[in-house]
Amino acid sequence: MEYGDDAESIINDFLRDYASNMVVDAIVVMIPQSGRMWKGKRKPARSGNPFKTDFINLGFTIKSKKTYNYLYFPDQAAGTSQGKSPLLFMEKGMDNVYDSIVNGILNKLTKEE
Repeated sequence: MEYGDDAESIINDFLRDYASNMVVDAIVVMIPQSGRMWKGKRKPARSGNPFKTDFINLGFTIKSKKTYNYLYFPDQAAGTSQGKSPLLFMEKGMDNVYDSIVNGILNKLTKEE
């Protein structure tokens, strides 16, 4: 099956406009909350905007913003989380929407206008 010369731009547009948001949303709902509250405490990652997305050709990278770099520790069971099971919410979040992203790309590519 041929998709034409504009397949690359169709995929890049879909990844930028839809897929990256789907992945971020899927990851955010899986982030654990500590329930800690005190005056001057910043928003927890789950209710804040903890990620930034860098786009590359035919892909994207999701990274935590500097304020939320601590998310690495529960995700990978490092630091004070050492000895606990890794939560892997970044990986699981991506896995949860992977099929939807692939199907969305295929729908965009096969859509006849």
